[in-house]
Amino acid sequence: MAEMNIVKAVNSALDNMLEKDENVLFFGQDAGYFGGVFGTSEGLQNKFGSHRVFDTPLSEGGIAAIAFGMGINGLRPVAEIQFADYIFPAYDQIVNEIAKLRHRSGGEFSTPVTFRTPAGGGIKGGHHHSQSPESQFTHTPGLKVVYCSNPYTAKGLLTAALADLARDTIAAFEKAIADSGIAAPLFITQNDGTVAEAHQARRLPVYSFASGATNSMRGAAYLSGLSDAMVVDVGGTTTDIGMLRAGFPREANNVVEVGGVRTLFRMPDLVSIALGGGTLVEADPLKVGPESTRLDLLQRGLGLGGHRLTCPHLPGPAGPGSVRQNRSSATARQPASARRSVKLRMPSLMPCTAGATTTPGPAPAPGSPP
Repeated sequence: MAEMNIVKAVNSALDNMLEKDENVLFFGQDAGYFGGVFGTSEGLQNKFGSHRVFDTPLSEGGIAAIAFGMGINGLRPVAEIQFADYIFPAYDQIVNEIAKLRHRSGGEFSTPVTFRTPAGGGIKGGHHHSQSPESQFTHTPGLKVVYCSNPYTAKGLLTAALADLARDTIAAFEKAIADSGIAAPLFITQNDGTVAEAHQARRLPVYSFASGATNSMRGAAYLSGLSDAMVVDVGGTTTDIGMLRAGFPREANNVVEVGGVRTLFRMPDLVSIALGGGTLVEADPLKVGPESTRLDLLQRGLGLGGHRLTCPHLPGPAGPGSVRQNRSSATARQPASARRSVKLRMPSLMPCTAGATTTPGPAPAPGSPP
């Protein structure tokens, strides 16, 4: 198990959740470019882009209001208040708006916001940098207040603060089914390729986290009729590569860590690379990712209505991909240096797949005769 202090544990938890869920965002004063006053978000903006990890103005009320609006529209914001002493300008938004939304709307709306802030007198910062105001929030229905005492609980509690996703997702599906007049049970996919009844998935959400790649692999098996194959699942920001074995995703080692806890977790054995269908390519100076068009590929992608060069225009075995009827114009506008650079980078992006097989049997070493 990796050794971490509290700062590194918080950074690791944020890294994990930003990786797993593209709706997670992190922002606050100096939280983006500088990585936070204590370094809790160091390196995250470079990895996930300035559209997901970013700085805000010096306005705690504004930070809380932005987080509230993001949450009610389906995102999962994590807002950092630089010191707990500064949280009072945001008190009204947190206590009277965010905490009460589910109750006020009769359960119809929620806003899954997480606020993270350092508290206490450890740095001996005086009356504006060393207060502990958390008790003033613990008496508010609708809020969950957690206080970590070591790196293990810091990572686990921050991860758990984002875990209400299962409850909200299942409730939304159940409401949609009921509103459609469909009388049918709800099943939720799990990350081993099977399904579970909704109440079981709500009780044990860990088995359904990260099942998107699994769903793609099972769909590939069904549509292709192949039971043993390599599946490349191209997403908006990343690409997942996995193996089908007897029609199901090959599983990784069952004993893994989730939020710092060792557990039996049936995750597919995947290699993920930081290139996706919406990954942006800059020509001068040359830069590939990590920023992406996300859901706006059709509006921003070159040849699709926009003017931004993205990975679908980069070369495969047959040259740049065809995009609607605009292949010739899109190809002509691609910088040749960008195409050459990404083509050279591809082998280094996925070295683990070069000799991959769908079975656990012996395989020839790289470079050996067949």
